[in-house]
Amino acid sequence: MLGYIDTRGTWQEYRWVVEVPEGTATVDVHLGVMSASGRVLFDDLRIVKVASAKERKAFYDQRLQRAQQRVSEDLTKIIQNANTFREKTLAYYEESRNRAEDKFRQVVAILDQWITPQLQGQTLDGSANHGNFRAGTTMWDYRTSAELSYVLSVLYNLPESKFYQDQRVLEALKAAGEFIAKGFLPRGDVPGHPNDSYKDENVNRFTLCAWVDAYIMIAPWLSEEEHTQWLTSFFLGAEYQLEQYALRPVYYPNMDA
Repeated sequence: MLGYIDTRGTWQEYRWVVEVPEGTATVDVHLGVMSASGRVLFDDLRIVKVASAKERKAFYDQRLQRAQQRVSEDLTKIIQNANTFREKTLAYYEESRNRAEDKFRQVVAILDQWITPQLQGQTLDGSANHGNFRAGTTMWDYRTSAELSYVLSVLYNLPESKFYQDQRVLEALKAAGEFIAKGFLPRGDVPGHPNDSYKDENVNRFTLCAWVDAYIMIAPWLSEEEHTQWLTSFFLGAEYQLEQYALRPVYYPNMDA
């Protein structure tokens, strides 16, 4: 699936840029209506070559250099901002704890209980599955790892949790962060998986949102190298989203992320 078209009875030009694997000889294009009713008309379909492999590599290398330069220039400020957001989040939790301590403890206990089986064999030593909590099923592994990382990162900060300040948890979170960061390199979108029926671009957005939150919650314990690696991937992922979605004429609902 390459994308969605949302129009209201008028002709709308729609463009989509895709990476064609080396050696591709033919391309099948299917046009139709999905998860909706009504009639759609298509006219003047064209497939054109927009860049060579060498040109694409140069483009991605340039974008990576821009992200690295921006992180290098703003690293101290970004880390300070992350720590500020974390402190505000913990202050909110403290306020909730003060209002209803028993209920707060119950919620933490439920999260502890819920996330334990979700780890599915992750040994929390930073080595299992190379940081991927759901190793090798589909590209949605990235989203799952990011969301579980966020929950774990919150519990890591809460004294009521059995995961509080657990070094094994921190190492697992760092491993998951490295797994996700590498997934966004060098294009800014995570790779597809052989088990995927199609490459779902929603994975990128859902992964980024949860992963940024997890980053904020463990920012004080990351090394400068880890900050740099994660933030570079953040910027690449954000730029990819802007190019593919935010700057196109048709609004896409999931871009609220």
